[in-house]
Amino acid sequence: MMNMQIPYDEESLIQLTLDLLRTEGWQTDIYIRPLIYKADLGIGVRLHDLKDELTIFSMPFKQYVKNDTNAHVTISSWRRIDDNVIPARGKVSGAYANSALVKTDAARAGFDEALVLDHNGHVSEAAP
Repeated sequence: MMNMQIPYDEESLIQLTLDLLRTEGWQTDIYIRPLIYKADLGIGVRLHDLKDELTIFSMPFKQYVKNDTNAHVTISSWRRIDDNVIPARGKVSGAYANSALVKTDAARAGFDEALVLDHNGHVSEAAP
């Protein structure tokens, strides 16, 4: 989808992740985030003919919604990005701006979370 290739197979990615976790030595629930990104320097917008790199980081994973047993939820005025605009299903970093708008509006209005509608008005997700 994003024209990215890394020289790691599934087993190598698992091993890299295990090595990271052993090095970090966490003794709690953690969040693991692998990122593949375009690593070339230069000006110009494209996905092809660029070097791809991988990074993986981990951090403690605490309660995602502080009020998770009695959350105060709203319907966001922001809509989910349509897959024909930016493939949200691809977890593209730039698409997280949509989720940030949703979450910030909800929090500033006193809510714990927001439900996001798609372009047809159907519930598609909660603010990540």
